[in-house]
Amino acid sequence: MLLGTFYLFKCKVFNSSLFLSLKASLLHQFQRLQSTLVIAEHNNETLTPITLNAVTAAKRLGGEVSCLVAGTSCDKVAQELSKVQGVAKVLVAQHDVYKGFLAEELTSLVLETQKQFKYTHICAGASAFGKNLIPRVAAKLDVAPVSDIIEIKSPNTFVRTIYAGNVLCTVQCDEAVKVFSVRGTSFEAAPTSGGSASVEKVTPPAPVGLSEWIEQKLSKSDRPELTSARVVVSGAAVNHRAALRRCPSRCRAVLRCHAARVTERNGEVSSRTAPRLCEQRA
Repeated sequence: MLLGTFYLFKCKVFNSSLFLSLKASLLHQFQRLQSTLVIAEHNNETLTPITLNAVTAAKRLGGEVSCLVAGTSCDKVAQELSKVQGVAKVLVAQHDVYKGFLAEELTSLVLETQKQFKYTHICAGASAFGKNLIPRVAAKLDVAPVSDIIEIKSPNTFVRTIYAGNVLCTVQCDEAVKVFSVRGTSFEAAPTSGGSASVEKVTPPAPVGLSEWIEQKLSKSDRPELTSARVVVSGAAVNHRAALRRCPSRCRAVLRCHAARVTERNGEVSSRTAPRLCEQRA
């Protein structure tokens, strides 16, 4: 009886260790099959910082990470991306139709790229650029996107915020292609040196012609974009306005008067923020 019990216990331990070993092996093989396309955001001269955060998120999925750079003259950006740690390949598409980075034209390019390389994941930063592009790509692929993720638990499980940031929602995505946007402040920026990615030219598809770029008028500022700012200073009182304006200039912060933007109680406003330091003046 004792021998039988010992034998049964030994078999259970053996089967358990075998199962764990097999599980680890299958997980490793599964991760090797993963491949992620990061859609780069840039201005034809320099890379937008949120793209580096998206690269970090893509690296956590395992597998190969590729970046797609589309523009009118973006060789400089492609070379910059090729040096980013974790990027294996940089795909470059240059055409006048990408002037202004119209989402309709970029969506067509992403679809052609996906048809050729068969990525398991497609992502971009959750900026105005990404929010305009990612839902279109997902709709064309007939999959449900996962927006503004703040954590990756597994290749098909993500965490995002709901109810103005008051609730964390874990989402399991069973789509054939996982399409998602990345909240930049939730992931560290990938190192911009040490990488050695290959740079490949891709042929742009025929122009879609659904929209036309006219012009862009930008207000110049030496302060960071609101959605990627690490320090946000907000205040509503007129008496503090002069003092508040001096503070952001000294610490590279963003000044906003609407407290809802800072506290993420933004059901009625368009910008989500996740600063590391927030100072609010009444």
